[in-house]
Amino acid sequence: CSSHVGPSHLAPEAVDAQSVRCWTWLLALMVEGPEYRRHAELLQVLVGQRLKRIVRAHPSLEMALAEFLGLRILRLLSAGKEIFAIFESRKQLEVEGGALRLHLGESGGYTVATRGAAWGPKASRDSRHRKGQPPPETDLELSDARFSLWDSLGSRYEICPWTYIKTVEDRLPRDVSFELFDFKKAVPLLLGSGMLLVDLVMNQAILPGVGNIIKCEGLFRARLHPLRLGKSLSSEEAGRLLSALVDFAHRWYDNCRASPDGAHMGCAEPLCYGRSVCTECGATLLLIKEGTRRRLTYFCSACQAPDSHLRALGGKQLRHRKQIRVHLPLCRCKRLPVIQLMRRPGKTFGRLHAVCEKRRNANQPGCAGQHRKVLHAPGCDFFAWLDEGQNNISLLQCACMQRMVCRRVLEIPNNG
Repeated sequence: CSSHVGPSHLAPEAVDAQSVRCWTWLLALMVEGPEYRRHAELLQVLVGQRLKRIVRAHPSLEMALAEFLGLRILRLLSAGKEIFAIFESRKQLEVEGGALRLHLGESGGYTVATRGAAWGPKASRDSRHRKGQPPPETDLELSDARFSLWDSLGSRYEICPWTYIKTVEDRLPRDVSFELFDFKKAVPLLLGSGMLLVDLVMNQAILPGVGNIIKCEGLFRARLHPLRLGKSLSSEEAGRLLSALVDFAHRWYDNCRASPDGAHMGCAEPLCYGRSVCTECGATLLLIKEGTRRRLTYFCSACQAPDSHLRALGGKQLRHRKQIRVHLPLCRCKRLPVIQLMRRPGKTFGRLHAVCEKRRNANQPGCAGQHRKVLHAPGCDFFAWLDEGQNNISLLQCACMQRMVCRRVLEIPNNG
């Protein structure tokens, strides 16, 4: 059961060029194609190493890795959002066999320890583990190094056969992070698809390396509505979309190259993702969850206008939904307050409250909170809980007698 309350603006404010460093922190958890390419470059130090011992691993992975004991890593390959440590074949040495496939997920990572200190994304402390990283879930002893891997949401480490590696390697010319992107092969795949663009551009079999951030930025820069169908595009529009995706991915990769150890590889400055105001026309950006993947998509309904091919998306009339009006006074800055969820860990986590628009996300963790106090002019001290006083929404109940929860509308009708 859910209750939709307005006004609600949960997306972060726009920032200028002086605030680019902020994006390194805000987007640090989102590992996409450009970062995988840089990680693979750094992990080339593992080439030639033999797997001597499996110190720690999940039982299924440990059993599969046992086939590689004593064998050398012949090659490190990055393709899309995957890294492959390709071992030699036990049947024929010096010939490529299976591989350890690495998908780092949202915040997964690794360390490589050689004769010196360990390096890698997990070698430094972060805000979640101030006392140091917990023990790795996978720990491998190589002939001249120690390779450790951490699990996280969406991460996956598994053994794959050479046939799968060959299939993935054949997609490299369509990898948006690849230095020689093949537009001629990619354009027909877009034009022949009946998928929504929000799903099509993230299909790793078609465009490896595209994640949610690259998707939003490519669609915005190409001025294409995210809910258009691939087959509705013209050849010029498909080429413009691919150019925007590849350009942003390469800008991101250029930032990643500045990292000597795989840590703090910040994204290129987004023009759309994570913002609340369009950087082109100043209109309010919409945030939707449409398509098969149901991933968040930022877009401007003015700059990315729908066309005659756009499917009509009517709002679903759900029984367990109620729209209510919340009456809030203007803050001292003479602005309408914004409504948001408390994301700072603690007893108040998840409570709905209203704050001055200038202090949007001031009570959020990480970049969205602590860095914004420096990057943006402070607003007034207006603050109101929405489960207290005249706007006490906690008293509302659904028809099925369950307590209602507030959610932001992520559909086209009544968005926000």
